[in-house]
Amino acid sequence: MSARQPPPFALAFREHVLPKLQREIEIEAFLLALDFTEYHSAYWNVFRVAQRYGALKLPDWVSDQLHDWLAETLLNATLAAERLIQERRNGS
Repeated sequence: MSARQPPPFALAFREHVLPKLQREIEIEAFLLALDFTEYHSAYWNVFRVAQRYGALKLPDWVSDQLHDWLAETLLNATLAAERLIQERRNGS
């Protein structure tokens, strides 16, 4: 992994946009866990939000990191949502 510093825009993106994306991921994760959507659709719904906030202006290597973060975070959030739903269904 390179020790490159992201440009100021990328740092601002991380500070201001990632919390918005995290909220969107949590919504999409519950929709996935409830089988109301598919992974591909959920992922691109979140990425469209990122695009609205300037993701396409990020350097390629930062954009790659964003895609990796989105995929991993959506997967983890979906697994957590599935566990929560299962606990609620079991009355725990």
